Amino acid sequence: MRSDERLAEKVQVLNFFVFYSHVSRLAAAEEFSLSDAYVSDVAETVRRRSRYIGLTGMRFNEYFNSEGGVFAQEIYDAAGCVVSFQILMSGQKPLVFKTREEACTAWLEKISGYCESCVLIADASTKSEVVASVSSDRAHKVLTLHGNHFFPPYSFGSEVKPTPALIIDNMKVCDALVVLTNAQRTDIEAQFGTSFSIDVIPNSFAGSDVVSEKIRDPKLFVVVSRLEPIKNIAFIVRAFRQVVDSDPSLKLEIWGHGAQESMLRSLIVRLGLSDNVSLMGYTTQACEVFSRARASLTSSISEGFGLSLLESMSVGTPVIACAANYGPREIVDSGVDGFLIDDESGFAEKILQLAASDQLFLQLSKGALTKASKFTPEIVTSQWLALIKRMLVGGGKRHIDSSMEFVNTHSTTFGNLFFEAEGADLGSFSQYRRVEILRVDRTRMFKETISTVEPGIYRIAKIKYEAEHSRYCLWISQGQRAFDGVVPKGAIRFRLIA
Repeated sequence: MRSDERLAEKVQVLNFFVFYSHVSRLAAAEEFSLSDAYVSDVAETVRRRSRYIGLTGMRFNEYFNSEGGVFAQEIYDAAGCVVSFQILMSGQKPLVFKTREEACTAWLEKISGYCESCVLIADASTKSEVVASVSSDRAHKVLTLHGNHFFPPYSFGSEVKPTPALIIDNMKVCDALVVLTNAQRTDIEAQFGTSFSIDVIPNSFAGSDVVSEKIRDPKLFVVVSRLEPIKNIAFIVRAFRQVVDSDPSLKLEIWGHGAQESMLRSLIVRLGLSDNVSLMGYTTQACEVFSRARASLTSSISEGFGLSLLESMSVGTPVIACAANYGPREIVDSGVDGFLIDDESGFAEKILQLAASDQLFLQLSKGALTKASKFTPEIVTSQWLALIKRMLVGGGKRHIDSSMEFVNTHSTTFGNLFFEAEGADLGSFSQYRRVEILRVDRTRMFKETISTVEPGIYRIAKIKYEAEHSRYCLWISQGQRAFDGVVPKGAIRFRLIA
């Protein structure tokens, strides 16, 4: 990342495995500086060895430091879920966790202890739980959403996908959620309210100094995209059939690989477009491809942002796009730097219109360059820095733990915990995300079976009130696994944690 200037020299990097690989070699009383564990060209070499445990399908991983000592161990069950993670340090008791995510949260807690105040950003959508579970008073927590959070048809009112739903739920204990577009912020606030802060910080694009060896072809249109169903490339091919019917001299190049490559090849042949539409394969030179074309075309059903739109605009190539949530309708100003069209006939009409008018092209090309200039790394970096400064100045959200302890009041074979809380309502429980199981009574049985759940902290997968029984019911999960075993009445004592 440093070699291609995506990471500045003054920015230091910490890695979970490199950190504990280094710490594992230190004597218990030996002083440690955080800078000693920075990733560098001479950083710790971490090696992993995996083996399967008999015929169980379970896998055992060991991680070795640069001296050949084991510093971490993890066990995967047959379904591929981590069920145990241990960190081994010289002269100390092992640190034992149920999942790797729990271990990562503990690591972030430890790292934050070296700072007066810090900001933790979960850039990967799958790591929101890791960051949200940090309870250090020194840590401010920021979560991110990089894609459309809805299931098809990807618009307001659709069901929310599980991972984005978890991110939004984790905002109960985090300080800011960063999304890429204003439209997505509007939809989230309309559905989930404004009880947490949402910042809009788009992707950036540095622009391109590409100078194509070929002159821009006024009859050439291009697509640079993954050839996957959500990209809807068949829409463009069908629209281009109408284009060719009006102007047989126009050409379309489709760049990219994907699951629909064979289908698109057949569609091109079936529509009689073999002389006009070409599948070009994968390219690493998107800007050069865009710079040769009259316009780029995109027809995605859903986008998180649409970085390729900026790549095209950065070389003065207008974009003709479908108005999908969320990127195109926010990046493209129809008639200024491109066009937003949702039907095949209209799409074909705009291609023909742009191909026929040099004046229109020059107007849209100028607008495209202006638009791209609003998304430079300098501008986007300043937005991130403003957010971080705001976090450091203001107080962060703190975990609220319930002092009340509950005991499950009914038996079940489905893993859910029933409990009674007189005078409470679901609203009062909405701030809680996790359950700490304090004690499991193995002497209690239901259908001659004890509960196999272990004491520890678990995610609240769902909670509801059953009015007909005047009781609450909650389900717990750990990582990707939901607990669905036997719970005898009175066997589990637990409390709620934010």
